[in-house]
Amino acid sequence: MPCLMIDLRNEVKAFSPSLASVQEFSRELGPDWMLIVVDNDAQRAETLAEADFALVWTFAATEYLQAPRLRQLFTPAAGRDWVAPDPSGRISNGHGSFHGAMIAQSLLASLLAWTTELRTQQRLQSEKNWDRNAFPQRRLLRGRRALILGCGAIGDAIASVLTPLGVVVTGLRRSQVGPQQIRPGFTLDASSSLNRHLPETDILINLLPGIPENRHFVNREILAQIPPGTIYANFGRGTTQDESALLEALDQGRLSLAILDVTETEPLPQESSLWTHPQVQLSPHSSCCYGDYIPLFFAEVAPKLSQAAKS
Repeated sequence: MPCLMIDLRNEVKAFSPSLASVQEFSRELGPDWMLIVVDNDAQRAETLAEADFALVWTFAATEYLQAPRLRQLFTPAAGRDWVAPDPSGRISNGHGSFHGAMIAQSLLASLLAWTTELRTQQRLQSEKNWDRNAFPQRRLLRGRRALILGCGAIGDAIASVLTPLGVVVTGLRRSQVGPQQIRPGFTLDASSSLNRHLPETDILINLLPGIPENRHFVNREILAQIPPGTIYANFGRGTTQDESALLEALDQGRLSLAILDVTETEPLPQESSLWTHPQVQLSPHSSCCYGDYIPLFFAEVAPKLSQAAKS
């Protein structure tokens, strides 16, 4: 009977499993599994010695030595920030790929709020003011051109919600060798074509991982190439953007809006101008804070665990 350690303790409630979700997950795996839910560090260390598989948010390189029976571990995180690779190469790590629908919905909400002037609607309601002439800047998303940096599964999910609204989406990825139409309105292209696409971009979407070579990738040089009034959104990592360059671009009209789910320093320092800038929509790294998060992870990882246990 394989032993599965579950240590998904997290300060964000949406990222921590409830008892009901673990019970449902256990039923899905079946009676041939032994599940141990860890709630403290001492129990984690004890359980690691017996675990064949583990579901974790964090894992240090030194912990592999404490887990002689461990065959594979899985993390809900899409990024590689918190789970160290096995120095010996013996154990492979699985990362979550279920985040796309949540991030796509969060991005779409921000885009629609801006293009429909939702804040103006809310202000008018609070004032009991029936003013039908208060929306001179409303524009459709239809016909706008979106460029996605670091386009993988999440980028594909974003494209799936934008293209039905008439947005023309291009995704850039390093592994792509040239333009390839994935479906109507959505094309993949090589990252090396970035400078060719920037002057035609109305919505720039940053999904880049926070690896050292991506630090401040979105900088003054990049922002100088986009048309005035471009919308910028970052749902990747905050270290990939130069925030001083973003603020300059907003003040100069190069950007009309910055949708920021991530910032270079988190939590964002109180003195940051991003808090109060009228053209910034700021969220506290919460684009995936949905009640669906843990159920989606469990649904994704259950068949992977069953397959791994058979191999």
